[in-house]
Amino acid sequence: MCKVDIYELDPCISVRNSFEEEELRREIEKLLNEKLTYREREILKLRFIYLGEKMTRKEISKIFNVSGDRIRQVELKALRKLKKYLLILDKE
Repeated sequence: MCKVDIYELDPCISVRNSFEEEELRREIEKLLNEKLTYREREILKLRFIYLGEKMTRKEISKIFNVSGDRIRQVELKALRKLKKYLLILDKE
């Protein structure tokens, strides 16, 4: 039986997973707010989690009125910051 079948049979599993997803969203939002600048945070949101659709660097560059390459640079810097922080947490 696949996961979808289990979720359909047991609504408690679905509710628990919804709660866990919401908790994970809050933790991610907290991490982004604590570790990134406004611009870095917004670029990552638009690139990876904006309403379920990814935006291209070109689309984001129009919003921030900068080049697509600048968006790439900011995106990479933000991802490096998060990676560094998560590696530190992993060592603890």
